Amino acid sequence: MVRCRCRMFRKSIFVSLLLLLLLPCQARVKNDRPLVWDMSQLDKMRKEGGTSKSAKKILAEADELCEQAPLAVTDKKKLTFEPDKHYFCSIGRYWWPDSLNPGKYVNRDGEVNPAIKDYDNERLSTMVSRCKTLSKAFYISGEKKYYDAFIQQLRVWFLDKETYMYPTFEYSQVVPGQNGNKGRSTGLISAYEFNTLIESIRLVNGEKKINRRTMKGMQKWFLAFAEDSESRYGKQFRDEKNNISLAFDVTMANMYLFAGKEKKAKTIVDEFASLRIERQIMEDGRQLEELKRTKAYTYSVFNLTHIVDMCYLARYWYPNYYQTHSERIDKAFQYLGQYVDNEKKFPYQQITSWDKCWKDYKKQSERIKKLFKFD
Repeated sequence: MVRCRCRMFRKSIFVSLLLLLLLPCQARVKNDRPLVWDMSQLDKMRKEGGTSKSAKKILAEADELCEQAPLAVTDKKKLTFEPDKHYFCSIGRYWWPDSLNPGKYVNRDGEVNPAIKDYDNERLSTMVSRCKTLSKAFYISGEKKYYDAFIQQLRVWFLDKETYMYPTFEYSQVVPGQNGNKGRSTGLISAYEFNTLIESIRLVNGEKKINRRTMKGMQKWFLAFAEDSESRYGKQFRDEKNNISLAFDVTMANMYLFAGKEKKAKTIVDEFASLRIERQIMEDGRQLEELKRTKAYTYSVFNLTHIVDMCYLARYWYPNYYQTHSERIDKAFQYLGQYVDNEKKFPYQQITSWDKCWKDYKKQSERIKKLFKFD
């Protein structure tokens, strides 16, 4: 009987170990190389020793940042809708006070309410931009001061008890007087900024391992943010058909992957083509939901930016992801490409600068072309 039990015990141990080996391995998510950024220019700057004009500009900007105090979400001078200063808070970008109905707000699509500067939007963007510059400067030069400034900014915004931001957008893009003065699902578009931050962390971590406490803290923060966002808005976004839904998918997949939840991230990637690309790009290349906007060309390119980002991110699992879905993606680029420097023939509204439209379109075109090389 005893011998039988021993054999059963050894067998159960063997089966348990086998199951562990068959489970998806989270350890290979190393976060030591950007997944979405094109590294060719940075690699060139680094090889040249930071002597190029572009590299010198990055290093000069980083030098100035090293002398500045880190930004914090708690830097706000007053509270408005949020219960305390650790909440990120912003107002709807295109919502304005209704002159005919005091206390009410109306949507003026494409027209930015300058009052957004009084909230956390600009502070968040500036913080992410700082981290991006510092990470690039550290990669190019290897100078420790850039690394130290980068880590300090991460800790102040995300981890330090007195200044950290709660991992939620509960008060993002509030429309005063609506929804109990809480945020809306569209407010998650601001979370797209975090993709740049995650890439910056990967870039730095590949050169000098970020200490375990800080790295684990960042992974925990982004996992909490992703789970909070999905619990609030996940069901709603599944059926959305505009650019915000694509931005949501890219951001959630990137956050989950960064946090080590590879299986969760891969599920989002696996559904992206059927849920987003095939639904949002028509056979003639038009993106109907974006063409309804007052900045139809801007938002069409913006939507393609998210698709290109996903094509790069998806290479983590599928090296030929772009080629697999290139037919519909290429049609979207071709449709917009016919109006480059030919805006008078564009049959939809575009109330802001065409020059920026061309610049953004050409940038994404170059990014997608480079995927042919990778594939």
